[in-house]
Amino acid sequence: PLFELGISSSKPAAFHASMFSGVDKPAPVRTVELISCYLQAESKAGRIRQVDSICVARAVMGATMEYAPFEPLFGPKTDRNSFVRGMVDFILHGIAASAHPEK
Repeated sequence: PLFELGISSSKPAAFHASMFSGVDKPAPVRTVELISCYLQAESKAGRIRQVDSICVARAVMGATMEYAPFEPLFGPKTDRNSFVRGMVDFILHGIAASAHPEK
């Protein structure tokens, strides 16, 4: 709700200043950086391929920020566990057709 309030404010700069004064980085920025660091560590450990970790982290945050406010407003279309499983599948396997489709 605060995000929506901030972007709909007639004075967004004043809203932003009041919300984030004394904070080096807003929570969403810190969260993207933490996800990015996690992905970089997983890549270095060889568990995932090297990717643009900031881009993937933003995709995760974007999906989460869309899911969280809209599910209560418009009814649950997907339960949380299914949403998370879908995101993990999407991130790990992408959406490209398999070169060797399963039979």
